[in-house]
Amino acid sequence: MAAGARVGVDAVVRFLRPLPERFALAGILGVGFSWSLGVAWLRWPDVQASGLPLHQVALLVLAGGMATVLSLWFGVSAVMWAMCRVCGHRASFASILRRLSASALALWIAAPALAFLSTVDSVRAPLLLWLVVAGGAATFCAQLIVGLCEVAGLSMRKSSGCVALTAMFCASFFFLYQ
Repeated sequence: MAAGARVGVDAVVRFLRPLPERFALAGILGVGFSWSLGVAWLRWPDVQASGLPLHQVALLVLAGGMATVLSLWFGVSAVMWAMCRVCGHRASFASILRRLSASALALWIAAPALAFLSTVDSVRAPLLLWLVVAGGAATFCAQLIVGLCEVAGLSMRKSSGCVALTAMFCASFFFLYQ
């Protein structure tokens, strides 16, 4: 590889570096919070019609959204941990949890857009929302690949394979579950 091309790759890798370890938990909590806000905003007529005090409804929606995202976080982390083992590395489950959360910063914007897409007819959804969700997911995957290289000591190819296998497993589960 030419020296100029290597400099470009290093710049992209530095840009895609996930959150530092000390802020790792903030990644997944931010996704849960933004997902909950998106759901609450989209279901506002239902919230008003419930007759419950606003603070109680906000707490219920926030708790439900956070519980959903946290359970997904643990599930995807378990699949990612298994895929790292398939690729020949023995990364700890806790390190995979932290790295997945640290990579979730891009999903803070994509989560409310995905909440909107899940409540409307997908054919009528604006193209911009699809682009926001796709861009957030792509950035998340790229940050996760770089993060797995660091935490699991995998090559870029094996790390990409782990992320691709995890995405395929999760997509299969999602479509079978629906």
